Amino acid sequence: MAKNSEVVLLGSGLRGEKLPPLFFDRITQRDLVVIKKQVKNRKFDASLVLGVAKRCAWGMPAVIVCRPMKALEPFPTSFWLTCPYMVKACDKLESVGGVRQLEEYLKGNSQKWKAFIVAHALVRMALLDESQKNFLISRKRRMWDLMRKGGPGGIMPKDKVTVKCLHLQVASWAALGWHPGELWFKTSLPAFKCPVYKERPCFY
Repeated sequence: MAKNSEVVLLGSGLRGEKLPPLFFDRITQRDLVVIKKQVKNRKFDASLVLGVAKRCAWGMPAVIVCRPMKALEPFPTSFWLTCPYMVKACDKLESVGGVRQLEEYLKGNSQKWKAFIVAHALVRMALLDESQKNFLISRKRRMWDLMRKGGPGGIMPKDKVTVKCLHLQVASWAALGWHPGELWFKTSLPAFKCPVYKERPCFY
């Protein structure tokens, strides 16, 4: 955790007993500089960033917490994987069928997967402020219903397991501290520690 950063504890009363409270660091100017370099080849809006949910072993931002709404539209990516090392690892795994492999793995844990989607939706609801909630309930009821039911990336709880992409799932796992695919992640991906940080710090 970064020195002198303000730590936020979000909505612990909303969690199931297996889901710890969400802690995240308030974003610092240094964090923002690093994150912009980390995601330089991707579309990025700094105004969406609420804080850092996960830091790598070197103390750099690895997963950020995003606001659930941009202007008056939902932003479905609550947790964004920014660590270039882990992004490349997910890219590589996806290229050899990683998405399908994770979906197959989760089929054996379908109830836990549905519970994870619900828990993720509760986190998203906790990130909304009261004015946003009131607006959605009174003016955008269908949007409200979708937001309060959707998991990572807006994935809905269905009989068929769909994960969309590994980046979403790894970011959610790292931020929340649990995931029904945790064992698969641990055996398929490296740890959050880039081996070349000293030579090319974080945003190579």
